[in-house]
Amino acid sequence: MSDAFHLMKFDPKSEIIAFMQIKGGTGKTTLATNIAAMRAMAGKSVLGFDLDGQKSAVSWAATRNGNAITPPVRFKQLRVAKGAQFAIDALNEIRQVASEVDTVVLDVGGSDNPGLRTALFAATMIIVPYNPGQFDIWGLDSFEAIYLNAVSGTLDHPIPKPRIVCNRASSLSKEWDSSQVTVREGYGDNFDLIPKPIFDRIIFRDSLVQGHCVSENRTVSFSASKARIEIASLYESIFGEPFAVRKEEAYA
Repeated sequence: MSDAFHLMKFDPKSEIIAFMQIKGGTGKTTLATNIAAMRAMAGKSVLGFDLDGQKSAVSWAATRNGNAITPPVRFKQLRVAKGAQFAIDALNEIRQVASEVDTVVLDVGGSDNPGLRTALFAATMIIVPYNPGQFDIWGLDSFEAIYLNAVSGTLDHPIPKPRIVCNRASSLSKEWDSSQVTVREGYGDNFDLIPKPIFDRIIFRDSLVQGHCVSENRTVSFSASKARIEIASLYESIFGEPFAVRKEEAYA
């Protein structure tokens, strides 16, 4: 498989942001869909790829576009399969799209699978969410091993250093704070830690089922306002610029 990847070196002209984790249930799809919609709201052309068999990102985009929410956001399913041919075909498709749009978002399914390994080689930025519990932190061991194995290959196209974000933190405890210390001390050599966590707020779930991102959700509450601030902070960490809605892209 490494030979196939070696043949598929490419220099993408767009941002390819991959959300991935070995452990399921860490909120990868929630973050991927929110960031994709926010990027579109900022006036960028966006296409997402769903590399998760559950097709949650595809379903979210279908709901969004079926409800005529603007700007539209598309997620296309990439059916993950074993073997070098899948890697070649998937990288070819991602490479083609990366030459046509400003931002590509990859929503990668949990577990060690060919889709995750393909996304490692395709991405220009890797975002790894974890929930602030010991099982999730232990799960970073497996992801780190996969990442280091990929980096050790002979490739002209470098694999970016993953960026870890604490997601679904509880506002009722400081477990997220201590978990960040553990992640920083245990994985700081190979991962970068995004310092601001994202808390577990119902507006994320409500927005997802409606095809919205939280930045579009009109709910008025302290928790909703905090959620919008937190996701905007993640957006700025990823793209290096504050989140701002281009006027003509503002939702009705």
